[in-house]
Amino acid sequence: MLSLLEDDATTTFVSLIGASVLKYGFTSWLALNRPKVYEKVGRVSSLQLYPVKSCRGLDVKTAECTLTGLRQYGVTDRHWILSSRENTWINANKEPKLLLVTVKLHDDKVEMTAPGMEPLMVPITPKLDQAMVRHIGTGPLAIDTLDCGDEAAAWFAKHTGRQGVRLNYSHPELAKRESISFKYPWEHYALPGDQVR
Repeated sequence: MLSLLEDDATTTFVSLIGASVLKYGFTSWLALNRPKVYEKVGRVSSLQLYPVKSCRGLDVKTAECTLTGLRQYGVTDRHWILSSRENTWINANKEPKLLLVTVKLHDDKVEMTAPGMEPLMVPITPKLDQAMVRHIGTGPLAIDTLDCGDEAAAWFAKHTGRQGVRLNYSHPELAKRESISFKYPWEHYALPGDQVR
């Protein structure tokens, strides 16, 4: 009698496992073979690239999607940023005058203009000089950048009225931040190797 009960329990257990495997297999097959139905939820009416964080953007018709942001004409989105004397970065929340800076591209130069200021020209791809590498930001937001020099610093100091500001560039050869290390209040799907500048 005990052996019969054990056989029934084993049979029931094996049947449940088998049913679960069949159910999983069938639902997986349905999901893979179900036609994809897309629903239009919006339309892109304009596309902008912001070479300098918090400055005015460039209207673009097309752009290359790269691992570190949109790129057009050799310029990648938000690869220049202003920093303070304390090596913290400055955005428009801290310095609203940055919103008045217009950015234009000329061959191998980026031109920056602002009301009452002479234009500032910086190379699109500055040469990496290890003596000019600066570590800005704090904690997981910190990043190594290439300082763009005294002329750019003086231009932004005059425009903003802040002393000690520096223009920094995220050079392709410098280390980037890992997206996976950022914690957000929403779910995100960053993988090891996904980077931000």
